[in-house]
Amino acid sequence: MRLAQTVLAFGVGAALLGDLLFQDSGLGLNLFLWLAPVLAAGLGFYYRSGGRDRRLPWIVALMLFFVWCLAWRASPFLRFWNVAAILAAAILAVTALRCRLGQAWLPDYVKGAVHLAARIGLGAIEAAAAVWSGGSESAIASRVRKVGVGLVLAVPLFVVFASLLAEADPLFEKFLDGIFSWQPSEFLDHAALILVLAWIALGWLRLMVAPPRPAEGGQWRLPIALGPTEVGIPLGVLALLLAAFVGLQSRYLFGGEAVLRSSGLTYAEFARRGFFELVTVAALVVPLLYGAQWVLDRTVRGAVQSFRALASLLGVLVALVMVSALGRMRLYVEAYGLTEERLYAAVFMIWIGVVLGWFVLTELRSQQRRFMTGAVVAGFAVLVFLNFLNPDGLVAKVNLERGLSGQALDVEYLGQLSADAVPAVAAAWPHLDSKARCELRRTLFARAVPVRDWREWNWGVASAARRVGGLDADDGCEAIPAP
Repeated sequence: MRLAQTVLAFGVGAALLGDLLFQDSGLGLNLFLWLAPVLAAGLGFYYRSGGRDRRLPWIVALMLFFVWCLAWRASPFLRFWNVAAILAAAILAVTALRCRLGQAWLPDYVKGAVHLAARIGLGAIEAAAAVWSGGSESAIASRVRKVGVGLVLAVPLFVVFASLLAEADPLFEKFLDGIFSWQPSEFLDHAALILVLAWIALGWLRLMVAPPRPAEGGQWRLPIALGPTEVGIPLGVLALLLAAFVGLQSRYLFGGEAVLRSSGLTYAEFARRGFFELVTVAALVVPLLYGAQWVLDRTVRGAVQSFRALASLLGVLVALVMVSALGRMRLYVEAYGLTEERLYAAVFMIWIGVVLGWFVLTELRSQQRRFMTGAVVAGFAVLVFLNFLNPDGLVAKVNLERGLSGQALDVEYLGQLSADAVPAVAAAWPHLDSKARCELRRTLFARAVPVRDWREWNWGVASAARRVGGLDADDGCEAIPAP
Protein backbone atom coordinates (compact mmCIF):
# COMPACT_ATOMS: atom_id res chain seq x y z
CA MET A 1 0.00 0.00 0.00
CA ARG A 2 1.38 3.41 -0.93
CA LEU A 3 2.40 5.88 1.76
CA ALA A 4 -0.48 8.26 0.97
CA GLN A 5 -3.03 5.48 1.40
CA THR A 6 -1.39 4.36 4.64
CA VAL A 7 -1.55 7.91 6.02
CA LEU A 8 -5.22 8.25 5.10
CA ALA A 9 -6.10 4.86 6.57
CA PHE A 10 -4.23 5.60 9.80
CA GLY A 11 -5.89 9.02 10.12
CA VAL A 12 -9.36 7.54 9.73
CA GLY A 13 -8.49 4.74 12.17
CA ALA A 14 -7.23 7.29 14.71
CA ALA A 15 -10.49 9.23 14.36
CA LEU A 16 -12.56 6.10 15.05
CA LEU A 17 -10.39 5.32 18.07
CA GLY A 18 -10.83 8.89 19.27
CA ASP A 19 -14.61 8.57 19.01
CA LEU A 20 -14.47 5.64 21.43
CA LEU A 21 -12.15 7.52 23.78
CA PHE A 22 -13.75 10.98 23.79
CA GLN A 23 -17.48 10.53 23.13
CA ASP A 24 -19.41 11.60 26.24
CA SER A 25 -16.18 11.86 28.24
CA GLY A 26 -13.93 14.54 29.67
CA LEU A 27 -10.18 14.87 29.20
CA GLY A 28 -7.87 12.59 31.11
CA LEU A 29 -6.04 9.41 30.21
CA ASN A 30 -7.95 9.26 26.92
CA LEU A 31 -6.03 12.20 25.42
CA PHE A 32 -2.71 10.45 26.03
CA LEU A 33 -4.02 7.16 24.62
CA TRP A 34 -5.13 8.97 21.47
CA LEU A 35 -2.26 11.39 20.87
CA ALA A 36 0.57 8.95 21.64
CA PRO A 37 -0.03 6.71 18.59
CA VAL A 38 -0.81 9.71 16.37
CA LEU A 39 2.44 11.47 17.30
CA ALA A 40 4.46 8.25 17.07
CA ALA A 41 2.96 7.45 13.66
CA GLY A 42 3.82 10.95 12.50
CA LEU A 43 7.47 10.32 13.40
CA GLY A 44 7.42 7.01 11.56
CA PHE A 45 5.93 8.59 8.43
CA TYR A 46 8.46 11.45 8.63
CA TYR A 47 11.48 9.13 8.55
CA ARG A 48 9.85 6.82 6.01
CA SER A 49 9.36 9.75 3.65
CA GLY A 50 13.05 10.67 3.87
CA GLY A 51 13.22 13.00 6.89
CA ARG A 52 16.51 13.18 8.77
CA ASP A 53 16.02 15.72 11.56
CA ARG A 54 17.06 14.10 14.84
CA ARG A 55 15.61 16.88 17.01
CA LEU A 56 12.06 15.89 16.19
CA PRO A 57 11.84 12.81 18.48
CA TRP A 58 12.86 14.94 21.46
CA ILE A 59 10.23 17.55 20.69
CA VAL A 60 7.57 14.84 20.25
CA ALA A 61 8.66 13.32 23.58
CA LEU A 62 8.20 16.75 25.17
CA MET A 63 4.69 16.95 23.70
CA LEU A 64 3.86 13.50 25.08
CA PHE A 65 5.12 14.52 28.53
CA PHE A 66 2.72 17.46 28.69
CA VAL A 67 -0.09 15.27 27.34
CA TRP A 68 0.60 12.84 30.17
CA CYS A 69 0.56 15.75 32.64
CA LEU A 70 -3.12 16.25 31.78
CA ALA A 71 -3.71 12.80 33.29
CA TRP A 72 -1.26 13.45 36.13
CA ARG A 73 -2.27 16.76 37.69
CA ALA A 74 -5.78 17.88 38.57
CA SER A 75 -5.06 21.61 38.96
CA PRO A 76 -7.11 23.56 36.35
CA PHE A 77 -4.34 26.16 36.04
CA LEU A 78 -1.70 23.53 35.31
CA ARG A 79 -3.98 21.69 32.91
CA PHE A 80 -4.54 24.90 30.93
CA TRP A 81 -0.82 25.57 30.62
CA ASN A 82 -0.07 21.94 29.82
CA VAL A 83 -2.42 22.23 26.84
CA ALA A 84 -0.68 25.48 25.88
CA ALA A 85 2.68 23.70 26.14
CA ILE A 86 1.47 20.95 23.79
CA LEU A 87 0.58 23.56 21.18
CA ALA A 88 3.86 25.42 21.78
CA ALA A 89 5.85 22.21 21.32
CA ALA A 90 4.00 21.55 18.05
CA ILE A 91 4.99 25.03 16.85
CA LEU A 92 8.54 24.30 17.98
CA ALA A 93 8.51 21.11 15.88
CA VAL A 94 7.40 22.98 12.75
CA THR A 95 9.98 25.70 13.38
CA ALA A 96 12.69 23.05 13.78
CA LEU A 97 11.73 21.61 10.39
CA ARG A 98 11.90 25.04 8.76
CA CYS A 99 15.17 26.34 10.21
CA ARG A 100 17.86 25.79 12.82
CA LEU A 101 16.38 26.45 16.25
CA GLY A 102 19.58 28.15 17.34
CA GLN A 103 19.07 30.67 14.52
CA ALA A 104 15.32 31.19 14.89
CA TRP A 105 13.94 34.67 15.58
CA LEU A 106 10.44 35.55 16.73
CA PRO A 107 9.07 35.79 13.14
CA ASP A 108 10.30 32.24 12.53
CA TYR A 109 8.09 31.03 15.38
CA VAL A 110 5.19 33.10 14.09
CA LYS A 111 5.63 31.53 10.66
CA GLY A 112 5.81 28.12 12.32
CA ALA A 113 2.50 28.74 14.08
CA VAL A 114 0.86 29.91 10.83
CA HIS A 115 2.25 26.91 8.96
CA LEU A 116 1.02 24.51 11.65
CA ALA A 117 -2.47 26.02 11.56
CA ALA A 118 -2.55 25.85 7.75
CA ARG A 119 -1.40 22.25 7.62
CA ILE A 120 -3.85 21.15 10.29
CA GLY A 121 -6.61 22.96 8.40
CA LEU A 122 -5.70 21.54 5.00
CA GLY A 123 -4.08 18.25 5.98
CA ALA A 124 -7.19 16.13 5.56
CA ILE A 125 -7.84 17.59 2.09
CA GLU A 126 -4.19 17.04 1.11
CA ALA A 127 -4.30 13.44 2.35
CA ALA A 128 -7.44 12.71 0.36
CA ALA A 129 -6.01 14.45 -2.71
CA ALA A 130 -2.77 12.47 -2.46
CA VAL A 131 -4.72 9.21 -2.58
CA TRP A 132 -7.05 10.46 -5.30
CA SER A 133 -4.25 11.58 -7.64
CA GLY A 134 -1.64 9.08 -6.60
CA GLY A 135 -0.88 7.87 -10.11
CA SER A 136 -1.42 4.35 -11.40
CA GLU A 137 -3.46 2.02 -9.24
CA SER A 138 -4.73 -1.52 -9.48
CA ALA A 139 -8.26 -2.36 -10.59
CA ILE A 140 -9.16 -3.45 -7.05
CA ALA A 141 -7.83 -0.22 -5.54
CA SER A 142 -9.74 1.81 -8.11
CA ARG A 143 -12.96 -0.02 -7.34
CA VAL A 144 -12.46 0.39 -3.58
CA ARG A 145 -11.90 4.10 -4.08
CA LYS A 146 -15.06 4.46 -6.13
CA VAL A 147 -17.12 2.52 -3.59
CA GLY A 148 -15.72 4.69 -0.81
CA VAL A 149 -16.68 7.86 -2.63
CA GLY A 150 -20.16 6.50 -3.22
CA LEU A 151 -20.60 5.64 0.45
CA VAL A 152 -19.41 9.07 1.54
CA LEU A 153 -21.99 10.68 -0.73
CA ALA A 154 -24.74 8.26 0.28
CA VAL A 155 -24.43 8.56 4.07
CA PRO A 156 -25.63 12.18 4.46
CA LEU A 157 -28.50 11.57 2.02
CA PHE A 158 -29.57 8.50 3.94
CA VAL A 159 -29.40 10.27 7.32
CA VAL A 160 -31.42 13.30 6.17
CA PHE A 161 -34.15 11.43 4.31
CA ALA A 162 -34.44 8.60 6.82
CA SER A 163 -34.90 11.15 9.60
CA LEU A 164 -37.63 12.97 7.66
CA LEU A 165 -39.49 9.76 6.80
CA ALA A 166 -39.23 8.53 10.39
CA GLU A 167 -40.77 11.78 11.60
CA ALA A 168 -43.56 11.42 9.05
CA ASP A 169 -44.57 7.85 9.88
CA PRO A 170 -44.28 6.24 13.35
CA LEU A 171 -44.39 2.75 11.82
CA PHE A 172 -41.43 3.55 9.58
CA GLU A 173 -39.63 5.05 12.58
CA LYS A 174 -40.20 1.85 14.52
CA PHE A 175 -38.95 -0.14 11.53
CA LEU A 176 -35.71 1.88 11.41
CA ASP A 177 -35.27 1.66 15.18
CA GLY A 178 -35.55 -2.10 14.98
CA ILE A 179 -32.87 -2.28 12.28
CA PHE A 180 -30.36 0.32 13.40
CA SER A 181 -31.28 1.13 17.03
CA TRP A 182 -29.82 4.63 16.75
CA GLN A 183 -31.00 8.16 17.02
CA PRO A 184 -30.12 10.63 14.25
CA SER A 185 -28.80 13.16 16.78
CA GLU A 186 -26.46 10.57 18.29
CA PHE A 187 -25.22 9.62 14.84
CA LEU A 188 -24.49 13.24 14.01
CA ASP A 189 -22.60 13.67 17.29
CA HIS A 190 -20.37 10.70 16.47
CA ALA A 191 -19.91 11.83 12.89
CA ALA A 192 -18.91 15.35 13.92
CA LEU A 193 -16.40 14.10 16.48
CA ILE A 194 -14.88 11.62 14.02
CA LEU A 195 -14.59 14.34 11.38
CA VAL A 196 -12.81 16.75 13.77
CA LEU A 197 -10.40 14.11 15.04
CA ALA A 198 -9.67 12.86 11.53
CA TRP A 199 -8.96 16.42 10.46
CA ILE A 200 -6.47 16.93 13.33
CA ALA A 201 -4.78 13.55 12.93
CA LEU A 202 -4.44 13.82 9.15
CA GLY A 203 -3.17 17.39 9.47
CA TRP A 204 -0.33 16.25 11.74
CA LEU A 205 0.45 13.18 9.64
CA ARG A 206 0.55 15.17 6.39
CA LEU A 207 2.83 17.70 8.08
CA MET A 208 5.25 14.89 8.88
CA VAL A 209 5.00 13.27 5.44
CA ALA A 210 5.46 16.59 3.60
CA PRO A 211 7.39 18.83 6.03
CA PRO A 212 8.05 22.48 5.17
CA ARG A 213 11.14 23.25 3.17
CA PRO A 214 14.14 24.07 5.33
CA ALA A 215 15.16 27.71 5.31
CA GLU A 216 17.95 29.30 7.25
CA GLY A 217 16.65 31.71 9.85
CA GLY A 218 17.85 35.19 9.11
CA GLN A 219 18.00 38.29 11.24
CA TRP A 220 14.60 39.89 10.87
CA ARG A 221 14.55 43.66 10.97
CA LEU A 222 11.91 46.34 10.97
CA PRO A 223 11.97 48.90 8.16
CA ILE A 224 13.40 51.48 10.59
CA ALA A 225 16.82 51.65 12.23
CA LEU A 226 17.53 53.76 15.30
CA GLY A 227 20.92 54.94 16.47
CA PRO A 228 22.39 54.78 19.96
CA THR A 229 20.91 58.16 20.90
CA GLU A 230 17.32 57.27 19.98
CA VAL A 231 17.59 53.90 21.70
CA GLY A 232 19.76 55.05 24.59
CA ILE A 233 17.56 57.89 25.84
CA PRO A 234 14.44 55.81 26.64
CA LEU A 235 16.50 52.92 28.03
CA GLY A 236 18.56 55.37 30.08
CA VAL A 237 15.45 57.01 31.50
CA LEU A 238 14.10 53.59 32.43
CA ALA A 239 17.40 52.71 34.09
CA LEU A 240 17.33 55.92 36.15
CA LEU A 241 13.72 55.25 37.17
CA LEU A 242 14.51 51.68 38.26
CA ALA A 243 17.65 52.85 40.09
CA ALA A 244 15.62 55.41 42.04
CA PHE A 245 13.04 52.77 42.91
CA VAL A 246 15.69 50.29 44.07
CA GLY A 247 17.37 52.99 46.15
CA LEU A 248 14.16 53.82 47.98
CA GLN A 249 13.28 50.16 48.43
CA SER A 250 16.65 49.30 50.00
CA ARG A 251 15.69 50.81 53.36
CA TYR A 252 12.61 48.59 53.50
CA LEU A 253 14.47 45.49 52.38
CA PHE A 254 17.36 45.90 54.80
CA GLY A 255 15.67 47.90 57.51
CA GLY A 256 13.34 45.14 58.57
CA GLU A 257 9.85 45.27 60.04
CA ALA A 258 10.62 48.30 62.21
CA VAL A 259 11.24 50.52 59.19
CA LEU A 260 8.07 49.25 57.56
CA ARG A 261 5.97 50.11 60.61
CA SER A 262 7.60 53.53 61.00
CA SER A 263 6.50 54.40 57.47
CA GLY A 264 2.86 53.87 58.41
CA LEU A 265 2.40 51.07 55.86
CA THR A 266 0.66 47.80 56.63
CA TYR A 267 1.67 44.41 55.29
CA ALA A 268 -1.23 44.49 52.90
CA GLU A 269 -0.31 47.94 51.55
CA PHE A 270 3.39 47.11 51.22
CA ALA A 271 3.26 43.54 49.92
CA ARG A 272 -0.06 42.87 48.29
CA ARG A 273 -0.22 46.11 46.35
CA GLY A 274 3.35 46.05 45.11
CA PHE A 275 4.20 42.47 44.22
CA PHE A 276 2.15 41.98 41.08
CA GLU A 277 3.07 45.45 39.79
CA LEU A 278 6.76 44.61 40.17
CA VAL A 279 6.22 41.32 38.33
CA THR A 280 4.66 43.32 35.50
CA VAL A 281 7.60 45.73 35.44
CA ALA A 282 10.07 42.86 35.19
CA ALA A 283 8.03 41.19 32.45
CA LEU A 284 7.83 44.37 30.34
CA VAL A 285 11.59 44.93 30.31
CA VAL A 286 12.26 41.78 28.27
CA PRO A 287 10.11 42.64 25.21
CA LEU A 288 11.32 46.24 25.46
CA LEU A 289 14.97 45.17 25.18
CA TYR A 290 14.13 42.62 22.49
CA GLY A 291 12.40 45.29 20.42
CA ALA A 292 15.30 47.71 20.92
CA GLN A 293 17.66 45.00 19.74
CA TRP A 294 15.66 44.70 16.51
CA VAL A 295 15.57 48.38 15.64
CA LEU A 296 19.13 49.22 16.73
CA ASP A 297 21.31 50.34 13.84
CA ARG A 298 24.42 48.28 14.49
CA THR A 299 26.37 50.01 11.73
CA VAL A 300 26.62 53.21 13.80
CA ARG A 301 29.85 53.48 15.73
CA GLY A 302 29.41 52.75 19.41
CA ALA A 303 25.77 51.64 19.07
CA VAL A 304 26.39 48.02 20.05
CA GLN A 305 28.61 48.87 23.02
CA SER A 306 26.13 51.44 24.34
CA PHE A 307 23.20 49.07 23.99
CA ARG A 308 25.05 46.23 25.69
CA ALA A 309 25.99 48.48 28.60
CA LEU A 310 22.40 49.66 29.05
CA ALA A 311 21.02 46.12 28.68
CA SER A 312 23.43 44.83 31.33
CA LEU A 313 22.56 47.72 33.66
CA LEU A 314 18.83 47.11 33.21
CA GLY A 315 19.39 43.41 33.85
CA VAL A 316 21.03 44.18 37.20
CA LEU A 317 18.35 46.71 38.16
CA VAL A 318 15.51 44.35 37.26
CA ALA A 319 17.21 41.65 39.33
CA LEU A 320 17.16 44.03 42.31
CA VAL A 321 13.49 44.83 41.61
CA MET A 322 12.82 41.09 41.69
CA VAL A 323 14.60 40.85 45.05
CA SER A 324 12.27 43.58 46.31
CA ALA A 325 9.23 41.77 44.92
CA LEU A 326 10.23 38.44 46.45
CA GLY A 327 10.87 40.22 49.76
CA ARG A 328 7.35 41.63 49.64
CA MET A 329 5.96 38.20 48.86
CA ARG A 330 7.87 36.61 51.77
CA LEU A 331 6.40 39.16 54.18
CA TYR A 332 2.92 38.68 52.79
CA VAL A 333 3.07 34.88 52.93
CA GLU A 334 4.32 35.01 56.51
CA ALA A 335 1.40 37.25 57.46
CA TYR A 336 -1.45 35.92 55.31
CA GLY A 337 -0.41 32.58 53.83
CA LEU A 338 0.32 31.26 50.34
CA THR A 339 -2.10 31.18 47.39
CA GLU A 340 -1.89 29.78 43.88
CA GLU A 341 -1.74 33.27 42.39
CA ARG A 342 1.20 34.29 44.59
CA LEU A 343 3.09 31.08 43.90
CA TYR A 344 2.57 31.18 40.13
CA ALA A 345 3.46 34.87 39.97
CA ALA A 346 6.70 34.22 41.85
CA VAL A 347 7.64 31.34 39.54
CA PHE A 348 6.74 33.45 36.50
CA MET A 349 9.01 36.21 37.79
CA ILE A 350 11.86 33.73 38.21
CA TRP A 351 11.34 32.66 34.59
CA ILE A 352 11.46 36.32 33.53
CA GLY A 353 14.74 36.66 35.43
CA VAL A 354 16.22 33.66 33.63
CA VAL A 355 15.03 34.99 30.27
CA LEU A 356 16.45 38.44 30.95
CA GLY A 357 19.78 36.97 32.00
CA TRP A 358 19.80 34.83 28.86
CA PHE A 359 19.07 37.91 26.75
CA VAL A 360 22.02 39.83 28.20
CA LEU A 361 24.30 36.81 27.79
CA THR A 362 23.39 36.23 24.14
CA GLU A 363 23.74 39.95 23.38
CA LEU A 364 27.17 40.18 25.01
CA ARG A 365 28.36 37.09 23.10
CA SER A 366 26.87 38.29 19.78
CA GLN A 367 24.55 35.25 19.69
CA GLN A 368 21.25 37.12 19.51
CA ARG A 369 19.63 34.43 17.36
CA ARG A 370 19.84 31.95 20.23
CA PHE A 371 17.70 34.08 22.54
CA MET A 372 14.19 33.11 21.43
CA THR A 373 14.77 29.36 21.49
CA GLY A 374 16.44 29.63 24.90
CA ALA A 375 13.46 31.58 26.25
CA VAL A 376 11.04 28.95 24.93
CA VAL A 377 13.11 26.11 26.41
CA ALA A 378 13.22 27.94 29.75
CA GLY A 379 9.42 28.21 29.64
CA PHE A 380 9.10 24.46 29.07
CA ALA A 381 11.54 23.81 31.93
CA VAL A 382 9.51 25.99 34.32
CA LEU A 383 6.29 24.16 33.43
CA VAL A 384 7.98 20.77 33.88
CA PHE A 385 9.18 21.96 37.27
CA LEU A 386 5.66 23.08 38.25
CA ASN A 387 4.17 19.71 37.32
CA PHE A 388 6.68 17.93 39.54
CA LEU A 389 6.31 20.55 42.29
CA ASN A 390 2.52 20.08 42.60
CA PRO A 391 1.61 23.73 43.34
CA ASP A 392 -1.75 23.00 44.97
CA GLY A 393 -0.13 20.50 47.29
CA LEU A 394 2.57 23.00 48.24
CA VAL A 395 0.02 25.77 48.88
CA ALA A 396 -2.00 23.47 51.12
CA LYS A 397 1.10 22.29 52.98
CA VAL A 398 2.39 25.83 53.68
CA ASN A 399 -1.01 27.08 54.87
CA LEU A 400 -1.63 24.02 57.03
CA GLU A 401 1.78 24.37 58.69
CA ARG A 402 0.95 28.00 59.44
CA GLY A 403 -2.44 27.01 60.83
CA LEU A 404 -1.04 24.24 63.03
CA SER A 405 1.55 26.67 64.43
CA GLY A 406 -1.21 28.90 65.79
CA GLN A 407 -1.78 31.31 62.90
CA ALA A 408 -5.06 31.80 61.10
CA LEU A 409 -6.01 29.01 58.68
CA ASP A 410 -8.19 29.91 55.71
CA VAL A 411 -10.13 26.65 55.41
CA GLU A 412 -12.47 28.16 52.84
CA TYR A 413 -9.54 28.80 50.49
CA LEU A 414 -8.18 25.28 51.02
CA GLY A 415 -11.56 24.00 49.92
CA GLN A 416 -11.15 25.80 46.57
CA LEU A 417 -7.96 23.93 45.63
CA SER A 418 -7.91 20.94 43.30
CA ALA A 419 -7.62 17.28 44.28
CA ASP A 420 -3.82 17.67 44.09
CA ALA A 421 -4.03 19.31 47.55
CA VAL A 422 -5.72 16.32 49.23
CA PRO A 423 -2.52 14.40 50.20
CA ALA A 424 -1.21 17.45 52.11
CA VAL A 425 -4.58 17.88 53.84
CA ALA A 426 -4.73 14.16 54.66
CA ALA A 427 -1.29 14.34 56.30
CA ALA A 428 -2.53 17.09 58.64
CA TRP A 429 -6.00 15.58 59.12
CA PRO A 430 -5.51 14.28 62.70
CA HIS A 431 -4.59 17.80 63.85
CA LEU A 432 -7.57 19.63 62.33
CA ASP A 433 -10.64 20.52 64.35
CA SER A 434 -14.10 19.17 63.48
CA LYS A 435 -15.24 22.44 61.89
CA ALA A 436 -12.32 22.45 59.45
CA ARG A 437 -12.88 18.77 58.68
CA CYS A 438 -16.53 19.31 57.88
CA GLU A 439 -15.74 22.24 55.58
CA LEU A 440 -13.04 20.30 53.73
CA ARG A 441 -15.24 17.22 53.33
CA ARG A 442 -17.94 19.42 51.81
CA THR A 443 -15.63 21.26 49.40
CA LEU A 444 -12.18 19.83 48.67
CA PHE A 445 -13.00 16.17 49.23
CA ALA A 446 -16.05 16.45 46.99
CA ARG A 447 -13.61 16.72 44.06
CA ALA A 448 -11.69 13.64 45.18
CA VAL A 449 -14.24 11.10 44.00
CA PRO A 450 -13.01 8.31 41.70
CA VAL A 451 -14.14 8.76 38.11
CA ARG A 452 -16.64 6.23 36.86
CA ASP A 453 -15.29 6.34 33.32
CA TRP A 454 -11.73 5.02 32.95
CA ARG A 455 -11.18 7.37 30.00
CA GLU A 456 -11.27 10.35 32.37
CA TRP A 457 -8.77 8.79 34.79
CA ASN A 458 -6.47 11.31 36.47
CA TRP A 459 -3.65 10.36 38.80
CA GLY A 460 -4.22 13.34 41.09
CA VAL A 461 -7.91 12.56 41.54
CA ALA A 462 -7.28 8.82 41.95
CA SER A 463 -4.56 9.40 44.53
CA ALA A 464 -6.76 11.86 46.40
CA ALA A 465 -9.68 9.39 46.42
CA ARG A 466 -7.48 6.73 48.00
CA ARG A 467 -6.34 9.12 50.72
CA VAL A 468 -9.87 10.33 51.43
CA GLY A 469 -11.17 6.78 51.70
CA GLY A 470 -8.65 6.02 54.44
CA LEU A 471 -9.48 8.99 56.68
CA ASP A 472 -11.53 8.77 59.85
CA ALA A 473 -15.15 9.88 59.53
CA ASP A 474 -15.96 10.26 63.25
CA ASP A 475 -16.17 14.06 63.18
CA GLY A 476 -19.95 14.25 62.79
CA CYS A 477 -19.76 15.04 59.08
CA GLU A 478 -21.08 13.03 56.20
CA ALA A 479 -18.50 10.42 55.30
CA ILE A 480 -16.88 10.36 51.87
CA PRO A 481 -17.46 6.97 50.25
CA ALA A 482 -14.36 4.84 49.89
CA PRO A 483 -13.14 4.23 46.33
